[in-house]
Amino acid sequence: MSIHIDFKFNLFEADFYRTHQLKYQGDKNQLVSTGTGKEEGKLEGKLPKLPDASPEDINRILHHDFEVVLGTIDSLSDKKRSIQKIRNLISNMEEFSKVFKSEDEFDREIETGEKKVQELEDLLSEVEKKEVEEKPAPAKLSKKERKTEEEYRKSYQIAMRTFVKGFKQILTEFKKKGAKEGIFRKSADKPELDKVLKRIRKVNIDKKPEKIDDIVSNITDVHLIAGILKDLIRKIDRPLIDKKAEDLFIECGRLNLGDEVEVITKLEEALSEMPPENRKDLVMIARFLNSLSEYHGKETKMNDFNLALVWAPNFIKTQDPITFKTYIDGIGALIQYSEWWV
Repeated sequence: MSIHIDFKFNLFEADFYRTHQLKYQGDKNQLVSTGTGKEEGKLEGKLPKLPDASPEDINRILHHDFEVVLGTIDSLSDKKRSIQKIRNLISNMEEFSKVFKSEDEFDREIETGEKKVQELEDLLSEVEKKEVEEKPAPAKLSKKERKTEEEYRKSYQIAMRTFVKGFKQILTEFKKKGAKEGIFRKSADKPELDKVLKRIRKVNIDKKPEKIDDIVSNITDVHLIAGILKDLIRKIDRPLIDKKAEDLFIECGRLNLGDEVEVITKLEEALSEMPPENRKDLVMIARFLNSLSEYHGKETKMNDFNLALVWAPNFIKTQDPITFKTYIDGIGALIQYSEWWV
């Protein structure tokens, strides 16, 4: 079954439009151009990965995304949120441009689009510069405060370094021996887990971060690696998701998760409330988990929301029994749609 879709992109100040008919062939990652009065199939290429949505929903998501950005750029009332939305717009524009660059009829539009991207990048630089200029000088910390800050920074860096290496090690072991059912759900051997965690926490992350890689690369038990990753993230001295962002993930969990536009908008709002480093790393974790669900979900019996059930508690400080299930649904939505963030 083929469905024709019209994609329209309002890039900036409503003066740049790009319209092209594409044939939807059932695989949401593969859309083939039907051209404009030209031979069908002349232009072929993969667009950025689209969510599990109907063609109509895809249109609404993309159009909504650009409109939200345009509305934010005008006021710049929330600088950090504006910066991230501009980054997303630039990334989306560049990705979609790649598909059409070989088609002569789009050369002019692409050139115009690239100019608009440059305008947005210039605006981004200006906003970031103003934010630096307006940022007050940091207050001097006491010796105790400096120690607390250093402990937090160390626990954070160790957790993230271990997560990246550990997750890749899990995938390596899956490749060698096959995926294991219940990954991240089944418990590891407690004495062995404590022993390895003690070694990892002793690593001088500033001088010899590669020692973490050496420790993890010698572990072949994927459930042990999974336990290490969850424990380190859970015991960062400050939670990855603070209360304000947590409340927004709860709001997301209350939505109809089939409405991609509304869900993605609320997820963007939640992520925008987080410090840039926390946001980047939470999205990274969500994308890793999404890839695990996509490629190994059948064998592991761990889909996006099963993974959210075991991972979501590690991102917050305390659990409210009244809202906890809804919060998990919000994190599940983040995992499901994680590839929408760069």
